[in-house]
Amino acid sequence: MKKLLLLSSLFIVAIFSSCNSGDATAYQDLIFGMSLEDVKAKDYIASDEKTISEEGMDTYKCKYSDYAGIHYDKAELSFRGNKLAKVLFVKSTTSAAEQQETSKKVNEYLTSKYGQAQETGKCYGWNDPKHVFLQYVHSEIGEDFSSLYVNELAICSMDYYKEK
Repeated sequence: MKKLLLLSSLFIVAIFSSCNSGDATAYQDLIFGMSLEDVKAKDYIASDEKTISEEGMDTYKCKYSDYAGIHYDKAELSFRGNKLAKVLFVKSTTSAAEQQETSKKVNEYLTSKYGQAQETGKCYGWNDPKHVFLQYVHSEIGEDFSSLYVNELAICSMDYYKEK
C-alpha cells in the first residue's frame, strides 16, 4: 500500500512540478524550507527520534495533529536537506462511516480552497502555486483481522519535496 502512495505521490508531484512554490505555510506557523532547528525552536517536534521516510527524508513526529477541523491520530514532519518539505497526517478507524466522514470533510475543505481535486488511482490531489495536497484513502487488515480504514493527508512543498 505504501508503495502505491509513493508512486501516486511522485506522479502527482511530477504533474505539478512546473509550479514555483517559494516559501509557503506548511502547517500552522511552520513555513516550508524552515530548518529542523527552527522547527524545534517552535516546539513542534515530539522527540528527537528520527525515521527515514520512503522518499529518503528525515521524519519526526509532530506534537500537533489537527488539520481542517479534523483531529488525526498522528502527524509527521519531513525534512529534505534539513529543510521542512512535507507534513503528513494519518487517521485510522475501524468505522467505515467515520472514514467516509473524514474523507468528505477533507475533500470539501481542500476543494473550497483549491478547486476540484485531480484523481489518480486512490489518491486525490489539489495544488496551488505553493503546495501540493494529497489525500490517500485505503483499508488494511488490523491485528485482530478486522478492517482498518486509513486516511492520509500529505502537504508537500514543490521547492523542498522534490529531490534536487
